[in-house]
Amino acid sequence: MNSDFLPSAQSLLSQRNGHKRLELGEYIHINGTKASFERGKSNVKVVLLRAGAAVTFYIYVGEVKLAASISTSSLQKAAANGIWITVLANHRQAYMEVSWTPPVNNGLDVLAEIKLKGPEPRKEPFPDDSESEDEKMGFGNTYQIFVKLFNGKSQTYTVTANTTVDELKHMIQRNTQIPVAQQILNYSKPLENHNTLGYYDIRENSTLNLVSRLRGG
Repeated sequence: MNSDFLPSAQSLLSQRNGHKRLELGEYIHINGTKASFERGKSNVKVVLLRAGAAVTFYIYVGEVKLAASISTSSLQKAAANGIWITVLANHRQAYMEVSWTPPVNNGLDVLAEIKLKGPEPRKEPFPDDSESEDEKMGFGNTYQIFVKLFNGKSQTYTVTANTTVDELKHMIQRNTQIPVAQQILNYSKPLENHNTLGYYDIRENSTLNLVSRLRGG
């Protein structure tokens, strides 16, 4: 058995301070490590007792009492790797396992499972010079374009490279009352409704020309 996992000592059992009952689904932080009562049977009770350089976990299964004492150095390791305390039933006998890896019960009945784990490491943001190609192209970023109407006047619209031609036509309809079905948008060539503005490389301050489709044409 790893020396960090010591049987409960009488000196710990005699201490009455710093005890905490842990309910199913509840968690508590110890030295920056989160101890959570992940699952357990209705007849299982978990009590934590902190004394000196160790934390003792008492697990009661009915009238049976099991105990494991984990040193603070192991709690610090758990912040990065995790420690699992599992109570299993084998031939109606309850016993405890403490491991650095998630438990494998091999078909045995799991009476209780306690997980000790620290917070996930923070992910550093990508530096400004590592933008994706979409970001460099302006996908997702809003910008303004101009639409020149057939009367010679221009209107400004705020779009993204992911805005489709059909969506832009609906914006134009709201401003001009020109039905979408009667609109033809040109940017060196007629634009198809299902394509995006980015597909046509329509960028900030670009000007599109609007032509009205003749009724019935």
